[in-house]
Amino acid sequence: MVKFDLFESHCVQVMKIRKRVLGGEHIYTLTSMESLASTYSKQGQWQEAEELMVQVIQTRKGILGEEHPDTLSVIADLAVMYGKQGQWKEAEDLYVQVLHSSQRVLGKEHPDRPWEAHPNVYPSKNPKSGLKNLIFQG
Repeated sequence: MVKFDLFESHCVQVMKIRKRVLGGEHIYTLTSMESLASTYSKQGQWQEAEELMVQVIQTRKGILGEEHPDTLSVIADLAVMYGKQGQWKEAEDLYVQVLHSSQRVLGKEHPDRPWEAHPNVYPSKNPKSGLKNLIFQG
């Protein structure tokens, strides 16, 4: 935990400096927030991670749009985090949103698909319901 604590402290400092110097909507600030959210998630600090991810998603939606690949990537990260917590409905809703938006905007064969960044999550057909379900491994 010591390494995470040190890294978390560094991430918090970097985020604060970037917010002050660059502003809350700058790409470097948002990247710092994502790093801190990832650190929180790895430590099981789900609420802190979720709060930062939601802030990043809302900011990216406002700047880049709801279906920009960078926005969708953070939404996919949040879906994975929900899955790790066993919040299957929330995870599925977000992940299906990412899949549909990405396919609509980028196409099924585009190399920059957000779901490709998450090898532990993949869509699967549920033969009973016919709905897409998600399988979370990890």
